[in-house]
Amino acid sequence: MSAELATIFFVCLIGINIFISHWHFNVDLAVSYFSFNYPAYSTRQEGTEMDEYQEELLEYRASELDPVEAADDATEL
Repeated sequence: MSAELATIFFVCLIGINIFISHWHFNVDLAVSYFSFNYPAYSTRQEGTEMDEYQEELLEYRASELDPVEAADDATEL
C-alpha cells in the first residue's frame, strides 16, 4: 500500500511541475508578445521627432551602458 501511495505522490509532483512549467511558459510568452507589439510610450508620444529632453535622456542612458574611458576624456591629458 505504501508503494502505491509513493507512486501517486510522485505522479502528483510531476503533474504540479508540468503545470508550473506550462504556466511559466505562458507568462513568458505573454510578456514577450506585449513587449514586442507595444513599444515604449515615449517613442509614440508626439510623432517621430524627439525633443531635447528625450535626446539628453537617450545620451545619458547610452553613457551608462558604455562609460567614457579616462584616456578618451578630453579633460584628462
